[in-house]
This record gives sequence, structure tokens and C-alpha cells, in this order.
Amino acid sequence: MEARLAEKKGERMESFKMIHDYKHNDAYRASFNQLAKLVFGIDFDPWYNAGYWDDNYVCFSYLDDDKVVANVSISRLNMTVKGKPQRAIQVSTVMTHPDYRGKGLAGRLVRAALEHNAGTYDLAYLFANPSVLEFYPRFGFKRVQQNQFSAEVLQLSPAVTQPRKLDLSSPADLETLLRLTNQRVPVSQTIGVSDDQWLLMFYCTMVFGRHLHYLPELDAAVIYRQEDNVLHLIDIFSTKPFDVDEIIGAILPAGVKTIKFHFTPEGTKLDVLCEDWQSEDGLFILPAGFKLPERFMFPTLSQA
Repeated sequence: MEARLAEKKGERMESFKMIHDYKHNDAYRASFNQLAKLVFGIDFDPWYNAGYWDDNYVCFSYLDDDKVVANVSISRLNMTVKGKPQRAIQVSTVMTHPDYRGKGLAGRLVRAALEHNAGTYDLAYLFANPSVLEFYPRFGFKRVQQNQFSAEVLQLSPAVTQPRKLDLSSPADLETLLRLTNQRVPVSQTIGVSDDQWLLMFYCTMVFGRHLHYLPELDAAVIYRQEDNVLHLIDIFSTKPFDVDEIIGAILPAGVKTIKFHFTPEGTKLDVLCEDWQSEDGLFILPAGFKLPERFMFPTLSQA
């Protein structure tokens, strides 16, 4: 898909070319990556070079000559919402080079990306920082409130055996993680994602590599981190339904008093506190009337 846009700025005419799905074009991908590092400080090269960037993550970009100056990405995800499968897309990596802002390029890309994917999804969603909260309703998105879930764990005993950290430089550990992420069950039936290995490996290799653990007895991988007496339970990768209390019991470090869930917990015997919550980046959905669960948290690792 290509389109041309001409704009007048004073006496100078600027011409931009729209491109999409160019991940295997080395020059365009390098320019996209340069813009991502400038705007977000993110380097996509390791993810691409490892082979994890697949057709589920598609860039829509404007070029000025051969330079990517604006981008909107679409991520395709299979979701479970209230126990039912849903096709979803996420709008993400919305960025414009500082020299090209104020020209409406991002808005045109959002519209083009949604039109290109029309009829292919049941739910579109995105997370927007406070500076652009008024931008996305122009395209029909509605801001919705999430919930935050936590539980006191004083009644649980710390793990007797320590979970083993995964070392992704080890072929055996990498193979274990790839197997679990490839065949994972959704972390929650309330709202969860499956078939998302491409996205999980972005987080595992570039964000949470130091927080990956494996539980051999349960054949599950867990991402968690401890801050003082709070344990942040970020995600669980298992090929079969799991008991979240059993997972917590297997990883619980000494001194932890509170579990904070980064997804919607289910089946726990813990006394879970559910609070109204707005993430720093507001959640928006399309269509506005899509029926989300009454109380939920989008899994942290579903945010592309």
C-alpha cells in the first residue's frame, strides 16, 4: 500500500510517501529503528535479528525521501475476553520525528492503519500517554478504566525451594522458554492473550531478562520482581491451566507481604483487593461499545 501526500509550507512543497509492512527492507527498517531510538529509546534490532519480529507486528510509516519520519504500528493478537476468543489489534509505536510534528502525519497513519485492518478485528485498543488523551477519540476510541489487583500474603509460607533463573544465552533455557511461550494458555480467562510469542520474546529479551524464572515441578515460567516487601507478579507461561496460588507458593521470597498482579487473577484463595485504577498511559478501546469485563486489568505483556 502506497499513497502520496503533498502539503504546502510557505513556498516549499513537501512530499511524503506512505509505506507499510517493510520489516525485511534493511534501509527502511534501520530508519524506523533510528526514529524509535530517538523518540522512545527503543532499539528493535535485537528483536528482529533474533527472528521474533513476525507478521503480527506491522509498521505504517511516512517517508521523506528514504527517511522514516512518522510511524503507527498495528499488532495483531488473539485475545480471550470473558472466556470467549476475540480478534484484537493494538495501535502502538505512534511517533513522529520532532522536525515533522504538527503536520497531521500521525493522524493520517492511524486512520490508514485502521482502514487497512477493517473487518479483521473485534477489538482495537491502545495505551496513550497524558499528552495525547484528546487525540484518539477523533478516531472513535473511548477511554476506559481498568482495575488493580493486590493481595496480602502473610498467611502463605515462603517457597522452600528457589525457582531457577532462566539464562537465555543457554540454548536449553531458550528452548524451554520458546516452548512455553509458543504453547501458552492465556494468563487469565477474564482477559488474556494467546499465540503471542513474538510479543513475549520482545519483553523477555529486552525488558525482563533478569526476572525470568522456571519452575520445573510445574513446567511453568514466571516473570516477577520484588520491590521491598512487594512482589510484582507480571506473567505466567504455562502450556496447561495453572493454579495461581501454587505458582505464588513456589516463588514467594521471604519478607514479601503483598502481591501485586499485573493481570486479572483468577481462582486464588487469597483475599484479593480490587481497586479502580488508571494506568499512567490511559487505555482506549474501539468500538466504544465493546463489552469488557466489569473488573479487569489488561495483562502488562499484552501492551505492544
